[in-house]
Amino acid sequence: MHKPKMKSKLLLTLGLLGSTTIFAQTSIPNGSFENWESKIITFPKNYAVTSNTEKRSKYIPQNCERTSDAFHGNSAIKLTTIEFEGEINLGYFVNFAPDKDPNTWHGGQPITETPKGVKGYYKSDVKIGDSAFILATFSKNGINIGSYFYFIVGQKNSYTSFNFTFNPPLTQTPDSMIFGAVSSNAINETGLEGSMLILDSVSIVGVNTQPSWLNGDFENWDSLNFQSPISWYQDIDRLTISTKTTSAYKGSAAVKLESKINEKDNGNSKTERESIGTAYYPDSCWGCHAIGGYPFTNQFDTLIFWYKYLPQGGAKAEFRFDIKKNGMFVGGNQLFLEASSTYKKIEIPMLSDNTPDTLQIFIQSSRWEDSLLTNAGSILYIDEIQLKSAPLKTGIKTNWFNNEVKCYPNPANDIFNIVIPTIKSQDNVIIRLVNILGQIELKQKINSNNSTIMIEHLRQGIYYYKIEINGMIAKSGQLMKQ
Repeated sequence: MHKPKMKSKLLLTLGLLGSTTIFAQTSIPNGSFENWESKIITFPKNYAVTSNTEKRSKYIPQNCERTSDAFHGNSAIKLTTIEFEGEINLGYFVNFAPDKDPNTWHGGQPITETPKGVKGYYKSDVKIGDSAFILATFSKNGINIGSYFYFIVGQKNSYTSFNFTFNPPLTQTPDSMIFGAVSSNAINETGLEGSMLILDSVSIVGVNTQPSWLNGDFENWDSLNFQSPISWYQDIDRLTISTKTTSAYKGSAAVKLESKINEKDNGNSKTERESIGTAYYPDSCWGCHAIGGYPFTNQFDTLIFWYKYLPQGGAKAEFRFDIKKNGMFVGGNQLFLEASSTYKKIEIPMLSDNTPDTLQIFIQSSRWEDSLLTNAGSILYIDEIQLKSAPLKTGIKTNWFNNEVKCYPNPANDIFNIVIPTIKSQDNVIIRLVNILGQIELKQKINSNNSTIMIEHLRQGIYYYKIEINGMIAKSGQLMKQ
């Protein structure tokens, strides 16, 4: 749940490209921001901090799920540890967004009695060497007065009761409570793929009235609906999600990033920036390498984009790119964008030490240090990101992807049909199907406008599909296999 620390890059000297040769390169996918897709994220009511609502990539499958496998009523909550693109992602939910050591957490939802414990029912499939857990922390007047953890290991295929008694007991009545659960051992920052925890009929022990926010039967769920730029990763963080805007430099759409007051860090509100990128940083990863990127092989080139920026409180927007070869840095640049009320063109020379294979672009509405409340409301508009060697075909709207790519039937039994009217023989078209654990179940090349994908070998359940055309995500969504 920590934000990864962005490593600063050395600025390149201008004017290096005057006499260099630029080789053929395909355009940056959806650099015009004309292509968007609708996304829906669900989470249990009153628990907006989940592994669904706070994640590095919109493509990571949701692993905090509503399940009909309930002990009582119609639904329960299911948390699963999944692997996505080589990174472990824990399933979790909590009613607050604390930071640092859980033994110092404070805040949360109001409580007026002195609880003695938490009880309920669970199923589990926690892998050997891993442990799921339930957490409850209490505070009064902004000071932590107790943090408790109930660890769950092993496999329980039928509902099993638990009675989690607070030891030592609370010595005073709190005014706030944080409650949640995790599918793996987040305290040790470890997790094993496939570890799973289902909870239902949870209640607080030792109180006369259950808090109205508890939602312990997990019958009530909310959803977050938003549009997302195709082929771009974006942080999902409840209140800070990049948005589509018609205030474009060219075409009908651009991307809008805004810094907003969001989480509390040690009890103090702070400004969070919105960001997008052609790559993303894994959760809880400080100083690690970003995942993803755009195929790029030019040793010399120029990156071009247009922006306008309305900063608050002295904030500056950040635009950065990294050039890599075999996962190692071979070049890059970082710019801090000043205020501009109209679209302004930026050209950045690109130079790498040797022939690269990947380009990663990162854009933020403000810098990491611009977290003061006075920086809230800083708005960045970005449009027409392109390479000089591969300019965008401006004026040609390319949002036919989501409209014209047809996938049916859904739900499906043995076959899944894909219709792409406009692909050519030289196009590289690939479909991927991943399960809820993030594992690739099917990867297949598509060679015709009408293709039939055989899925009779797949188990029943929900899968996520992604169709790529020449490295650009043309369509993605959920597939129900019956």
